[in-house]
Amino acid sequence: MALFLKPQEIHNSLNSAVLDYIKVCKQSGEIPQQLAELIRHNFSAKYAWYNALDKKIEVGINESKSPGCGYPNIQVYSYSIEELGWMERSYKNEAFDLSFYGMLLNNKSSTDSEIVVL
Repeated sequence: MALFLKPQEIHNSLNSAVLDYIKVCKQSGEIPQQLAELIRHNFSAKYAWYNALDKKIEVGINESKSPGCGYPNIQVYSYSIEELGWMERSYKNEAFDLSFYGMLLNNKSSTDSEIVVL
């Protein structure tokens, strides 16, 4: 069965999913795979890691200007898990991004429905 959602509904569903992922971070001390995938996608990041001591998610982004010229210049950004505005601001509205979000949400749900973007 297909589930038809508008972009804002997908973003709202992502917000709920991110809150669930953050609970897992706090309980297990590790970042769930789906949250790491979402962060890597939204930030075009090389990695996402949960720092349990600081209660922050660290995101490594390749800041190199030209690809293939030696070692990458990985800049690390830290974001608090207590304030999630940074995550909401990273959501995108392009068809490819919305399709990715739908796939991520579909993997999180226990139903066999497919999410279709309107």
